Amino acid sequence: MKNFYFLINLLLIIFTIQKHFIIYAQEPLASLWGINDTEIPRYLNIEKNLTLLDKIVKPFLNDSSFGGTWIDVKLNKVFINTVNLSQVPIIKSLPELKTYLDFLEFQPANNSLEYLKYSFNQIISILVSEYKPHNIFISIKPKDNNVVIALGLDENDEINQKFINATLHYGPKIRYLPSKNSSILRRADDREKIQVRLSGGDNIVGDSGLCSVGFLARKHCGPPCIKRKKDYIVTAGHCVSSLNVRFNHFVDGDAFFVGTMVSFSKNKYDYGLINIRKMDKRLKIRPSIRNFGSQDRELLITDSIPASSHGAHLCKSGAKTKLTCGYIESFNGVFTDINDIILIDLIFTNSLSNEGDSGGPVFYFFRFTFSESSWH
Repeated sequence: MKNFYFLINLLLIIFTIQKHFIIYAQEPLASLWGINDTEIPRYLNIEKNLTLLDKIVKPFLNDSSFGGTWIDVKLNKVFINTVNLSQVPIIKSLPELKTYLDFLEFQPANNSLEYLKYSFNQIISILVSEYKPHNIFISIKPKDNNVVIALGLDENDEINQKFINATLHYGPKIRYLPSKNSSILRRADDREKIQVRLSGGDNIVGDSGLCSVGFLARKHCGPPCIKRKKDYIVTAGHCVSSLNVRFNHFVDGDAFFVGTMVSFSKNKYDYGLINIRKMDKRLKIRPSIRNFGSQDRELLITDSIPASSHGAHLCKSGAKTKLTCGYIESFNGVFTDINDIILIDLIFTNSLSNEGDSGGPVFYFFRFTFSESSWH
């Protein structure tokens, strides 16, 4: 069921909590927005402006009268869920918003953000602890104007059903997702030939199976031992069940030793650190993201920014489903698994993903240059 609900654990990007990478734009965005490649810069500019407007308008919206916001790049609008319509003229009269009114859409809504936060907190703090559901995603989604509880059709057992029934008092939206065997998942046997340069999104295989490279991290011990820096690959903690697991990168059936897991967490925050001090000398790790299926096979990381607006795009690169993009549906989400592990502070998107993509980098397309031969 994770093909629709790609999880971004905010601690996975260790040095940029609630941030994601900015890189140069490429074709997946054109597919996401249903546009030609040459239209990408215009739509990126629209998204940038809407995100800024979303930040401007939010402080004026009280939680009791409004139910959250989201942006729609195709419609060039910031949508505002409005419970108390009498507040609309007040918001429109604000001098700070006078020049932006054509880009604001006040949409009648039933649930205030105040109520949604209350319902979400009650479900998480009381019902999850009591019923211990497994493999369930819970978050507030402004576009649905509701708390959304999502689970796979193959996860609808007695325990989960009791939990679902207990939540109905709060009126959440229940969403059943296709099973892991759904035909909508991409095939895993169309993998491209990968060079022996290791980038974010490339495959790494340990005792629990396939995972993905996240990004390169460096630890400095500070003076006087500043030269004793240590390099790590950051990936997902659930890629292992214990420390000292060895990871290899595979190219055409040949194994290249990457490193050993020296630290990991699977509860609250899901991350793992692979020590690459003894990495195969034939491997060269790069501060880049693998751009599967494109002429430009590597995307260089240039900066980081906060992910702040519902409806903005995020993309991921993973060893199983390659590079895909989707829209941010919710922040601060929660996931419960079958071992009573609870992950918090998650961003949910509708980007396609599957087992094997775990640990891969999540990023944001920012700018581009165009030539007759390729995008950069």
